[in-house]
Amino acid sequence: MKLSELLAASSLVFAMGIFQSSLASAHDEKMTSSDVALVSQIREDLAKDTNLSGPAQNIKIHAFSGKVILKGTVTSEGEKQTIYDKVAAESGVSSVVNKLDVKSE
Repeated sequence: MKLSELLAASSLVFAMGIFQSSLASAHDEKMTSSDVALVSQIREDLAKDTNLSGPAQNIKIHAFSGKVILKGTVTSEGEKQTIYDKVAAESGVSSVVNKLDVKSE
């Protein structure tokens, strides 16, 4: 690969990273005070479940007008389902996008 091609590719990758970063920021800014309150309530309820692993307690939770997105890693399919069920049953949740990954031990 020529140096000019390498520099062009590097610039493109850098620009894409900045673009994705700005999208994430814009996405986060859309959380209303009720979305923040919903995420806090979900976190509080999950923290009460002593059967959930440490990684499960540290998942990312985002809410946008009642739509909740779960991201992160859990230790089993059962834990993934338990979290989904708890979140789906939460008052104010209209839908759940479960993007949790299961990491085998």
